[in-house]
Amino acid sequence: MGTIIPAGRGIAATSEYAFANTDADKNTRLVLSTIAAYGSAGCISDQIQKSLKTMPYGSVTNHFRELINKGHIEVIGKRRGLSGRPQRVYTITSSGKTRVQEQCQGELQL
Repeated sequence: MGTIIPAGRGIAATSEYAFANTDADKNTRLVLSTIAAYGSAGCISDQIQKSLKTMPYGSVTNHFRELINKGHIEVIGKRRGLSGRPQRVYTITSSGKTRVQEQCQGELQL
């Protein structure tokens, strides 16, 4: 079976190809692991982007809402980003730590 592409106005062929060939679960796990690496001090999206250089900024930020809704990360405040504007500080929760441990054991299913 082929990959189902969401309907939208004027989706370019390159966008369709990118969507079909992106492992969203893998990217979500990468973002979660990166946030976990910063520990209790947390991190802002600029720091995550710097750690995940191959992932576009928009792709990094797309995973925050899902991780918050699942209780794996939380917002603990704001810090200034590279632009000087405030960004949310994300930190991992105990539920998120459990997920990262499972991920390290190859059992993570987000």
